[in-house]
Amino acid sequence: MRITVLSADSARIRWSAVNCLDANGMIQQYTVTYTPSDTGIRITSTTSDTVLTVSGLRAGLEYSFQVAGINTAGIGPFSEPIIIKTGESVVMNTFLFTNPTNM
Repeated sequence: MRITVLSADSARIRWSAVNCLDANGMIQQYTVTYTPSDTGIRITSTTSDTVLTVSGLRAGLEYSFQVAGINTAGIGPFSEPIIIKTGESVVMNTFLFTNPTNM
């Protein structure tokens, strides 16, 4: 999984597609969760793509992101979390997690 902070209030999350043989069948969708450090309330988005742009983040906060695949058997295990911090102003940072084996 790779996260690029696009601005003080947005980030782009990218991940590699899961191999069908490793995922108990064809992945139909992915669920992306992100949790702001100030509230701890998990926010969830679902997509069939391997990239998602999240907006409406609050400047200067840390967010924890995780991704899981969804198939006919249900939701698979979530990736290890990646924690990013949004900037105070427009900034571009990239955070990288290179081994999403538990997806």
